[in-house]
Amino acid sequence: MPNFSTTFFKTTIETSNSFADLSTDHNTCNLEHIGTPTHTSSPILKQKSKPFKQNKKQSTVPPLQVLTINFQSMKNKKPEIDEIIDSCKPDVIFGTETLLSNDTLAYEYISPSKYTIYTKNRRPPSDKGESLEHLSTSLNRICNISSANIMLSGDFNLGNIDWSNSSVIPSKPDPSLHQHLSDILQDHNLTQVVDKPTRNDCTLDLLCMSNPSLVNRVETLPPLGDHDIIFSEINLSFRKPNNHHTKYSSTRQQTGNKLEKDLKETYTHMEEHQLELDIDNMWNYFKTKTTESIQKHIPTKLIGKKTDVGDKVDIPN
Repeated sequence: MPNFSTTFFKTTIETSNSFADLSTDHNTCNLEHIGTPTHTSSPILKQKSKPFKQNKKQSTVPPLQVLTINFQSMKNKKPEIDEIIDSCKPDVIFGTETLLSNDTLAYEYISPSKYTIYTKNRRPPSDKGESLEHLSTSLNRICNISSANIMLSGDFNLGNIDWSNSSVIPSKPDPSLHQHLSDILQDHNLTQVVDKPTRNDCTLDLLCMSNPSLVNRVETLPPLGDHDIIFSEINLSFRKPNNHHTKYSSTRQQTGNKLEKDLKETYTHMEEHQLELDIDNMWNYFKTKTTESIQKHIPTKLIGKKTDVGDKVDIPN
């Protein structure tokens, strides 16, 4: 779910925040509302007043704030992640190398009340171009939608392309993969807009746009890992749904009984194997089993904004 914000940064900051102020607010002066001079040397001609017409096409929605982050593992970095999200208030985050295992939820690091998380495992190290083929197939499907504005971003780990002319730098590793990526972007009319290195002297983290004129600015921020963070401001807005939906959970007695039974079994297993499991493994086992039990026994239903949660909501067991 998008997280729209009207303020990007405070104009003054007195903290140890390592993320530099990116605000470009300037005092503006609207000449139409200055007024007339107190004394004039020439008479002021009377003009017929024109009725005010509202410009319905003018958008009051702020541009998208987008972050592209190579986390180099999210574990043990929650304070830093909270800091960059609080500072930049991004509407969209492209995240790579979270290194989260199956027993760790991404929502432990990013609030589910602000963002909807979509995940996809990264390509295996042995990949020799299969992932690029899948990317091309996905772009073909998206491009069938004539009105689609496409943003493609992340760590592509292909840093031997001169993006000023989209040419592969000679005498570098994997030239065929680099050329394949360049061809895919060209075939789908995507323009890569990051013009700064993101790791050492290589531009590994990319932002590719079907309409690059929508990009206001692209800057780099201090890293959370070994790649600089990309901050982008884009003149796009999300289409908000008319109805806000809330996830409602059942609290029926039989549901509680099933949860209690599962928790007792979990406790018994942990007690029997307490000498074999260290504290981390024991916690992961407890968290995994509890999450599985909740998802299994507590049915949920999305209810519309006009539905009172206190009203009867029929949720099957």
